Amino acid sequence: MKHYLSPTLLVAVLLGFAVVSSSAAPGESSSPQDSTGLEQTVSFPAYRPGQVLVKFRTQVEQDESAQALASYDLPVLENLRELDVLRVAVAAGEEQAMVQTLLQDPRVEYAELDYAVHATIIPNDTSYSLQWGPDKIHAPTAWDLFTGTSDIVIAIVDTGVDLNHPDLNDKIVPGWDFIGDDPYAQDDHGHGSHVAGIAAAETDNERGVAGISWGACIMPVKVLDKNGDGYYSDVAKGVRYACNHGAQIINLSLGGSNPSNTLRDAVEHVYQNGCLMIAAAGNDADSVDYPARYPEVMAVAATNQKDNRASFSDYGPEIDVAAPGVDIYSTVWNPPDIHTYGWKQGTSMAAPFVAGEAALIWSLCPQFTNVEVRSIIESTATDRGAAGWDRYYGWGRIDVAEALGATVPSPILTVDKEEMLFLADATTGPWPQTLLVGNGATCGSLDWTADEGETWVEANPDTGQASPSEPALVSISVDKSGLTQGQTHTTTITVSSSTPGVLESPQVVDVQFVYSDQPLQRIVLPLAMRR
Repeated sequence: MKHYLSPTLLVAVLLGFAVVSSSAAPGESSSPQDSTGLEQTVSFPAYRPGQVLVKFRTQVEQDESAQALASYDLPVLENLRELDVLRVAVAAGEEQAMVQTLLQDPRVEYAELDYAVHATIIPNDTSYSLQWGPDKIHAPTAWDLFTGTSDIVIAIVDTGVDLNHPDLNDKIVPGWDFIGDDPYAQDDHGHGSHVAGIAAAETDNERGVAGISWGACIMPVKVLDKNGDGYYSDVAKGVRYACNHGAQIINLSLGGSNPSNTLRDAVEHVYQNGCLMIAAAGNDADSVDYPARYPEVMAVAATNQKDNRASFSDYGPEIDVAAPGVDIYSTVWNPPDIHTYGWKQGTSMAAPFVAGEAALIWSLCPQFTNVEVRSIIESTATDRGAAGWDRYYGWGRIDVAEALGATVPSPILTVDKEEMLFLADATTGPWPQTLLVGNGATCGSLDWTADEGETWVEANPDTGQASPSEPALVSISVDKSGLTQGQTHTTTITVSSSTPGVLESPQVVDVQFVYSDQPLQRIVLPLAMRR
């Protein structure tokens, strides 16, 4: 196992490109220059000062680990219980030395610094275009097919979300603030609200902007502070919280330059539990940030209006897909408490386009796994750059319409009976029977209509929708009044669908009604034996 003991370059600092000098003092950042040569002031430490993360091996009992920490004079500040990781206090300036000491202890599985993570955004106040991204990824065409459902939850693991924004508030489900340790995950920076609006703003409401998924709910999980800064341990807790509390999709528009065992363990756990993680690649035109660099996470690069790679977008073998990330208009929170809209740019803005696309796919086919949803996004992307996969665009710039087209196979109209037999005499019967109308495809829904050939037979309901998991239950009944006793009456029920591309439509069910002029019991047994 490799252990990374010293801080490396911080990337994607809140207000611009940042490259931190490796000669900076431990836990601190120097004043770097961005890619334009303009000096930036960076005050947030490269890792959490006065603290380290440690995980003991599974065979080490709790008493033994407590004794070990006491021998090093390391008070426990927090137990990340689901990860079996402890955040402990150390003397300021001794963080790296203590990590090295702990790594020599055979009882310790790993010890590491609690590295910094930042919102991967490059704010831009230009306003020459409004929401060019949805058109570029063919979202309007996709919306003609499907706009999503509230069964899918996108967790925005970020600076929080503006809980009272009129274009977001009706879609928010309970979340958590890991900075303030309370359930009120209100955005106090603006970054998380912008990300949330791109993925799933309230849409078709005569207000503001359109989210990619009209139906998906938003779970705010605050792991970054009012300056857009935070630490890996909070991100690790945030992704696990989101997955454990019902989010299928986790958007991570944040990044750090250092690997972390704690973050890696959390990512692996979430992936194995079926959640899809989508992360910003980073904004310093260099190697991909963490957690986007982990294979369990989709790494998203940014493109511009000309469908070319954004100059700031990170690149490398980890890139999966690209999405719009330059001059993106979305919901914004501004102090003191202003709910508004604005432009931002960065791979932070690209990631939620993919999260919204994933929500549409999963809404259509809820039985899909995270692996299947990811595969559809990648396989339907529009190829950019070098043919096939490349380090700048991955599999290409996403195409939501193509993804939904690949998601939904041709619907197949089905009925569970080819014929139905009803029996009655003057005083008994006939009894209603159930006909199941379904969709034999793997996912999606179809509409259907039942046409009764004669007035004496009735289908209730006679129109509706059906999906693979929810077939329509149709009650078929016969009215014997007005029919001649002692005869067998026949008709058909024709079930058809007008859903585009439907197969096996119409379905015809033969209906036979034996109206006996003798007591019913005299004919039931012979008929049963003959059939």
